[in-house]
Amino acid sequence: MSYRVIQWYTGAIAREQIGMIQRNPELELVGAVVHHEEKAGVDVGVITKSQATGITTVGNLDAGLAIDADVVLYNAPFERYDEIIRILESGKNVITPSAAFYPKSRPELGEIEAACKKGGVSLLGTGVNPGFAGDVLPLVASSLCASVETIHIQEVGELTGWDPFLLTEVMKFGREVEELQQDASYFDLMTNSFQQSCRMLAEALNFDVDDVTTRPGFARAKRDLLDGRVKQGTVGGIHLQVVVRSNGSPVVTEDLYWLLDKDLDLTQDPGWNLDPDAGEWKIEIAGHPSVKLGATLSSPRGLGGAGQIATGARMVNSIRDVCEAATGILTAATAPLPRCWNFPNVAR
Repeated sequence: MSYRVIQWYTGAIAREQIGMIQRNPELELVGAVVHHEEKAGVDVGVITKSQATGITTVGNLDAGLAIDADVVLYNAPFERYDEIIRILESGKNVITPSAAFYPKSRPELGEIEAACKKGGVSLLGTGVNPGFAGDVLPLVASSLCASVETIHIQEVGELTGWDPFLLTEVMKFGREVEELQQDASYFDLMTNSFQQSCRMLAEALNFDVDDVTTRPGFARAKRDLLDGRVKQGTVGGIHLQVVVRSNGSPVVTEDLYWLLDKDLDLTQDPGWNLDPDAGEWKIEIAGHPSVKLGATLSSPRGLGGAGQIATGARMVNSIRDVCEAATGILTAATAPLPRCWNFPNVAR
């Protein structure tokens, strides 16, 4: 069976996905929606710097909804619930690189569930940040345990080579530490996905959740970074901690460290503890028995390139399962275990 795919927004991860779609004989790229006006009305090959595809990009929601497709790979930098609702209502499944779709976490997700039901489709938030080490990997590892007491997840992301717009405009690298410490809306945006992912993990393991709390931390750049976009003394590292408690005690803790440089001033955040190496995930399950896992990505294009490929691949590899799933919101706990949709004889 062939699945018709719309690439919704065409940043770095989407460009990887377009190549994967083109190499997969069971997938057909039927449309692309762009966010920036200057990208509209051109062949997708222009954006991906590849050969012409015959697919012309469109620059607005209604034009995208008019395209006949089975699934949308939705690559917005953060959750645009109103837009996702319209896509689902139009009868298109949605896969997005965000785990911010756990129905018990936010009231607006009731509208998402209703949109899935109206369109007869499904939605899955997946990827590697959040995702992978924060959902499917600890769930699979927990199957080795007769009982689980606590889970601790650590991620150290060295972000060299990432999209400068994402780093400075969305993640806010280069801002003053004091500015971000006082910006509650920024911290809610940055931790929303991880709060939901951690809660999903705890409840999937039958913990009764009391609450989910967060703590921000920042490291200052010791020199100008990112071609001067990030000045010395401004935010060059971000530490986000999410803690899920049950019966008054932590049961799931996730520490996320994102770095623009290996040499940072860490005095601003006494909780900074870089145990894994840059680009590594570390998972520790205290249970019967206890389990420790480490994972990392590598690519000739560096950690940033590996992360973009991996995020795109988890989404593409989920297309068949999402399209064939029952209607509603899927999570790592309810979707089939993902695997590589492999065609070894097709050139990369």
